[in-house]
Amino acid sequence: MELLYLLWSIISITFISFTLSLLLPFRRLFPQSTDATNSVALYQGTVWHERRRPVHHSFKYSVRYAFIDLDLAPHPPPDHLSSQQARDIAHTNGPVFVATRIS
Repeated sequence: MELLYLLWSIISITFISFTLSLLLPFRRLFPQSTDATNSVALYQGTVWHERRRPVHHSFKYSVRYAFIDLDLAPHPPPDHLSSQQARDIAHTNGPVFVATRIS
């Protein structure tokens, strides 16, 4: 049963990743506003984990994240790379985002 669950997880994540990567070029058809108010998106969710072997154990907790567009942020978060530094390290020229936990 665990093998089936693992196989299903791999297949579903692969399918979702492939589908989203196909949709990525269409983002340019729907331009977004470039003002600073759209530079941050807040997400809240729950992390849940369960282990069945060797001893049954589970836990869950709430998480909150800020997803920041570094190119549009009026004040980038401290202790993070700037958008240009991240581009230089990654050898790319695309948009730069950072996801950081909110305390």
